[in-house]
Amino acid sequence: MDQNRVTTESKDAVFLISRDFSAPVDRVYSAWTENQRLARWWGPKDFELIACTLDFRRGGVLHYCLRDPQGVEVWGKWVITRILPGRRLEFIQSFCDETGGEPVRHPYDPDWPLEVASEVAFAVAGQGTRVEVCWVPLNASEAECRAFADGREACRAGWTGTFDRLENYLQAEERKVL
Repeated sequence: MDQNRVTTESKDAVFLISRDFSAPVDRVYSAWTENQRLARWWGPKDFELIACTLDFRRGGVLHYCLRDPQGVEVWGKWVITRILPGRRLEFIQSFCDETGGEPVRHPYDPDWPLEVASEVAFAVAGQGTRVEVCWVPLNASEAECRAFADGREACRAGWTGTFDRLENYLQAEERKVL
């Protein structure tokens, strides 16, 4: 992750979460990098993924739309900055509109950073895979850094739900193989 683009050195500027999955690295990595697989699990608990297109290459984009439980559509995108096959993905994550254009403000928190540097690392953990997600706000104002720090529990809840969905997807895939 390009630490030079981060505007603060505070430990609150970094959000980390990890989870171990019982599937091998190649299957977990494929779930993140293949559109047809990603579309089966991506998003927090109780959100419905209604659009998902992935151009998986450096400079490529994941453009997606999630519908929250109240019916609000939330568009987002990743701009992929680095790929280390089977080991790491790096991208800039932001909210956007249905065209996937310039970043827009978070639909629930207007002080949330416009862009977040995201790093997803994959490592062997016993017979399975550890996935670690790291988020750092980019070019963020003081108010945006505060919102990011204050949003840690919401981030944790969102990622926990997303990891639960990934676990369910991987288990369903395993049952198909057996």
